[in-house]
Amino acid sequence: MNTEAATDLLTDIIAQTNKFQHPKVSSQSLKIASILVEKGADYQKASQKQNNQRSLSSLYLWGEVLSNLTCDNEVGTCWSVLAESCFIKTKTTPMQIPRLLLQLRNYIYPKETVIILWSDPPQTKSRSLFGNRALILSSRTNFSAYLQPIEFVQKNIFLATYLQDKEIFEASNDLIEHLGFALSKKS
Repeated sequence: MNTEAATDLLTDIIAQTNKFQHPKVSSQSLKIASILVEKGADYQKASQKQNNQRSLSSLYLWGEVLSNLTCDNEVGTCWSVLAESCFIKTKTTPMQIPRLLLQLRNYIYPKETVIILWSDPPQTKSRSLFGNRALILSSRTNFSAYLQPIEFVQKNIFLATYLQDKEIFEASNDLIEHLGFALSKKS
């Protein structure tokens, strides 16, 4: 392994652990980071690269997510709805949503289910009139029977494309009502 590859891997670990400050940082993470430094990884460079990855535009999008955040403590869920204008205004794309979803779950609202709903901006829309999607991070999976189509993205993360004929806020109200019913059921 060359020093550049070791530094890149260390950059990913630093990002995933919030510079080793996340409450769930394990001794294994620290051991791996130590091995990477022994292999030539430059911690200062990796830390700087991680800082540079957070662009001003992505911080604006994070602000949009937080300003649109709604929580329901009864069913242990929170969600944020992003209209296509949010992406245009912040000069971002939906590609940043998975990272924001994890940050929302890990640092802001550590509940069972976190959802970010969005309408695709014009440059990413397919032929459908509305490209409404939801990325769902949940330790519960019982709602997947209530919501179709749904794709498994990775452990506990699901992508739903829904209500293509409705505007984002109407569609998100329908989806949250639907998921609220599913989440209120026992897993």
